Amino acid sequence: MVSDRLARGGRLILVDEGLHLPCDAEFKPGSIEGPAAPRPGSKWAGDSSKWTQEKKLESMHPELRPLVKAVIHGLAERNFQPMIFFGWRSVAAQLEILKKHHTRVKFSFHNVTKKNGTPDAYAADIVDKRWLWQDEAAKNGYWKALGEEATKQNLYWGGVWKKRVHHKLVPAPDWAHVQLVPNDRLRRLKEESGL
Repeated sequence: MVSDRLARGGRLILVDEGLHLPCDAEFKPGSIEGPAAPRPGSKWAGDSSKWTQEKKLESMHPELRPLVKAVIHGLAERNFQPMIFFGWRSVAAQLEILKKHHTRVKFSFHNVTKKNGTPDAYAADIVDKRWLWQDEAAKNGYWKALGEEATKQNLYWGGVWKKRVHHKLVPAPDWAHVQLVPNDRLRRLKEESGL
């Protein structure tokens, strides 16, 4: 309960999760699906960053979908151009992102699947389509607005995350990341995904 409140309030988070890109870096996934990706011809095959917004929403846990829609609506009302960059992504894509040092985890809330293998992501990366992770997103107040809109929906926002370095907490933001549940649920969701 305490860690849940602290995480939502933005004061403390100790578990690192998700896609970490410096604000001055533009993420270009290319072909990030690997051998562990869904079979060719499957509805869920291919580079999930290139799926339609509707398919990305469909790849999310049913409780997360309306909250992400509300965040996107709130951002659009504030004259931003929000888009979901990732809802679900395969474990193979996660490992490719790990290789590029944009994350420190092999399994994230983006990788959750139902027992039948259907995507069931508990997280979304929401960017402004004009800037993605570039400096302009911060300069134009997009990350701050995303954090405010995510908080309104009672979501966890990666922009307030911290990590422990030499007994000190230092910022470790994952600016675009929002998720449905606290980080301490990740291990259980991984097991439920059969991994």
